Amino acid sequence: MTEPRTLTVILLLATSLTLAGCFAESHSDLGDGGGEANSQPTGADENNVQSNDVGCSTDEQCGAGQICDTNLTCVPGCRYDSQCGPEEVCHYSECRATCGGDICDAWEECYNGECRNTDLECYDHEDCGPNEECISFSCRPVEPECNSDLDCWGTEECNDGVCEPTEQPECLNDDDCGDGERCNTWECVPVEEPECTNDDDCSDDEDCDNGSCVPTEDVECYVDWDCDGFEYCDGGSCEYGCVNDWDCSEGEICEDHVCEIGCDDNLDCGMDEYCRDGECQTCTFDEDCQNGEFCAGGMCIRECEYDDECDSGEICDDYDFCFPGCRNDDDCESDEYCDESIDFCMPGCQSDNDCDNGEICNDDYNYCILGCRSDNDCDNGEVCDDEWNY
Repeated sequence: MTEPRTLTVILLLATSLTLAGCFAESHSDLGDGGGEANSQPTGADENNVQSNDVGCSTDEQCGAGQICDTNLTCVPGCRYDSQCGPEEVCHYSECRATCGGDICDAWEECYNGECRNTDLECYDHEDCGPNEECISFSCRPVEPECNSDLDCWGTEECNDGVCEPTEQPECLNDDDCGDGERCNTWECVPVEEPECTNDDDCSDDEDCDNGSCVPTEDVECYVDWDCDGFEYCDGGSCEYGCVNDWDCSEGEICEDHVCEIGCDDNLDCGMDEYCRDGECQTCTFDEDCQNGEFCAGGMCIRECEYDDECDSGEICDDYDFCFPGCRNDDDCESDEYCDESIDFCMPGCQSDNDCDNGEICNDDYNYCILGCRSDNDCDNGEVCDDEWNY
């Protein structure tokens, strides 16, 4: 007896064969042009072929801009670049825009030679409206520079969130003025030509003083450097006496322009002496020296690793001994500067503050000379020549 399941399989196979025969016969009739019941108008047939709902086996059976996909269905697409529009290429069966040598994705567009995501609001400030700026691809309001005049400088006012000059100044610097003028407090004022630039421009009984010829004064000096050796300037006259310890002999120091026996540091003493309590001394044994020192060549010497282990006015030299010297101007006296090429305090000025009124500290030689740094250092109606500092 045949099983029910076997009968079911036989019936299904018979049904499939019958349907297959009917399908083949129907297509055979269409191909031969016979059978009035199976024929359709030509226009209707073409529409059905181009529809996405109708099966296909080749691209030719699909309409313009369509291809036959793997499911044998007509879908929008391309096979070749020639099937796409201008500035497009066929990329993975899709027409894509070309942009600066790149191929944009479906969600991008070409903008000034750059593929841009169409979902983003902006790329730069120009993509946004007025009073907006592009921040993290989003247009955001621009914060105003000011909300009221109080937010601006005293010479400005707030206009539409921007600080603008209340009154346009005539000049901001000398370049804004004409020949023979200079900018003074935003106004162009005449520059008075100096009467002289040196003594040769004046008469024999006159000197050139800050651009003006003035009667020659019986002034021998203005600073100590105007005098000869072992002289100092006192009230315009050169007087005999020392200026600093360098003018005195070994074992002497300069006190009130007079060389007196004594010392401030080892440099004031002889080669085989050291300074102790204002006097030049010599040693024979280590016991003659203080703790931490030893006697060498008649001098008490202290070993060190760092400057702060030495006395005031001394530094720890390359041989790990305390020796008179300096690292910067702060290590020297007020009438000295630190020559960092030799780590030594030398007589001279450190800055303009060490000089008298009307004088500046010469940067090359560290001594005070007549001069100026700015117009504020000059008298009314005078200007400071930035090139000559005069």
